[in-house]
Amino acid sequence: MSAGTTFLFAAAVAVIALNLYASQSLGADIGRSFGVPATLAGLVTTACLLGYAIGLFFVVPLTDLIDNKYLLKMALFFDVLALVLMCVSMNFTFMVIVSFVSGVTTSATQLLVPMAGLLSSEQRRGRVVGNVVSGLMLGFLLSRPLASIATDFAGWRSFYALLACLVACVVVVIVPKIPARSVSRDEKYFRLIGSVWMLLVQEKQLRRRALYQALCMVAFGMFWTSIALRLAQSPFNLGKIGIAMVTMSGVAGVFVAPMAGRLGDRGLTTIGTIVSHLLIIFSMLLAAAGGWLVPRLAIQHGVPVGLGLLVLSALVLDAGVIGDQTLGRRVINLLRPEIRGRVNGAFVGVFMVGGAIGSAISGWAWVEYGWLGVCVLAALFGLLALLAFVGELVRERPAH
Repeated sequence: MSAGTTFLFAAAVAVIALNLYASQSLGADIGRSFGVPATLAGLVTTACLLGYAIGLFFVVPLTDLIDNKYLLKMALFFDVLALVLMCVSMNFTFMVIVSFVSGVTTSATQLLVPMAGLLSSEQRRGRVVGNVVSGLMLGFLLSRPLASIATDFAGWRSFYALLACLVACVVVVIVPKIPARSVSRDEKYFRLIGSVWMLLVQEKQLRRRALYQALCMVAFGMFWTSIALRLAQSPFNLGKIGIAMVTMSGVAGVFVAPMAGRLGDRGLTTIGTIVSHLLIIFSMLLAAAGGWLVPRLAIQHGVPVGLGLLVLSALVLDAGVIGDQTLGRRVINLLRPEIRGRVNGAFVGVFMVGGAIGSAISGWAWVEYGWLGVCVLAALFGLLALLAFVGELVRERPAH
């Protein structure tokens, strides 16, 4: 797989993934548009994330049953249709329904990631998958700030109109470059879906890597759900555009994925995983210093120092989470190449639950303990990931 094709795959998953978290930034505007409270408008995000989870478990495994090129084309066609309907929706209930559909079709990102691994040589697989994962995480991280900026200039509907056009471009530019893949058509669909759950029971490495990444994603979800709340408070007092600019600076962390992939290709998965977990813990120390300690010290230039530490913490956190995910994807992609779609669906489905848990408990931690509580709890989940990984290493060490 050439560098140019790898870049196109990464760009494609970034574009498709933009939809997933965008509505978190648009909730208040969507609520006003339909005359519903912001809390109820959050159902748009919930429906999208639920649809994504459904897609991971019930659509992505179809890559082992249906020609991948055809499946991707159909998923993206319905994604464009759902985004257009969201753009023109005049009813809140209808908006929630099409948001759910768009979440299901957004799972097309997880069709492209294993395809990239399949199309690359074993020697370069870690690097290629790392680059494509960078695009995926870039889409996740850019979705909120780009949605905020688009809404500020032209209203929330403009974001979905623009995104529909971008996904349509993916269909035209990327899909023709994907070769057809012969698959077994003998297996029944429901048996196929049932085997996804059995994989988690049977494949020890899949189960472990999914657990590590799920714990990392709890920390990730907590930080990114709460950071906007902290930036809007004193002494930072940032508005929507200011918060978007700060959060966009965190996307540089995605460039660690290719480096993590190279570590995996060189047989350094163990050290790479340990470093990734340590980075998550360290990032939360930086976040606590920038958002809690520095403002209390009342030092000269405290605001820029605090902002700098928060930006740095975002970079380090993203590097740690993406590093662990990239190494995990490399490990699981080597397990059962003939059923890579199901393996990938199980892996992503489990760790996305971690991200959802992180987003959910961050609200409780914020209300009860503030920014410091969010940072401490997120650091503990990073520590749990490290302890789980090291514990497995110790248990598997041969007795002398």
